[in-house]
Order: sequence, then structure tokens, then C-alpha cells
Amino acid sequence: MIDSHCHIAGQEFAGDLEAVVTRARAAGLQGALTILAADDDVELRQAAAVQRLWPDVRFSIGTHFCPSCNWHRLRPECLAE
Repeated sequence: MIDSHCHIAGQEFAGDLEAVVTRARAAGLQGALTILAADDDVELRQAAAVQRLWPDVRFSIGTHFCPSCNWHRLRPECLAE
């Protein structure tokens, strides 16, 4: 079984990431697709820790296009002219 949408690279899991991965694997998860926010540098760095603990995890990175998002101000180099 694979979790097709999780956020284990988030700050809320940083303190006990190893335990989170252990529980997921014990529950029968063979892998996971971890969703990353392109404008969250902390989460992007945490992804490396997730990969070290769970080599079978994969990542998807993107942005949320919504009126309340300010991603274009945080990452202007991502905008195409």
C-alpha cells in the first residue's frame, strides 16, 4: 500500500519524524508521495530527512494558486516573463 498524498515533511512532524515513519511502515505502507510547498524552505530542507529515513518515499512539489497566496512575492525567480 502507498500513501498517495501526505505531508510528513511538515514542521508538525519534525520532532518525531522517525517515529512517524516507523508507524507508517508498521501499518503496512510501503511508500508515500509526500507533498511539498515550493515556497516553504523549511519543508524543502526537511524532505532530505524524510528521504534518509524512508528511501521509498517520493516527492511532489508545487504551489497553491489562490487569492490569498503570496508565493509570487516569495519566489519571483519562479515566474516566467
